[in-house]
Amino acid sequence: MYEGGQRGRDLSIDRGAARPAADLREELRLVQRALEETWGRLAPEDWRRPVAGDGITCRGPRGGARPPSLDGRPRR
Repeated sequence: MYEGGQRGRDLSIDRGAARPAADLREELRLVQRALEETWGRLAPEDWRRPVAGDGITCRGPRGGARPPSLDGRPRR
């Protein structure tokens, strides 16, 4: 999901294509950290809530289990 739809996606890809790999890795690391911090603030019942978008509804894992860490580190 990109701001600006397909055009926004295309612009983001074009801008990123010229960036050094080290910059892209650092941005990924920061975004991953922010995502995992957000996940850490969710309560078990939040993981059971349905999420809808683009005509699709998904439900979290049974029992409200949290997803695994993105980088394989144990969760705190």
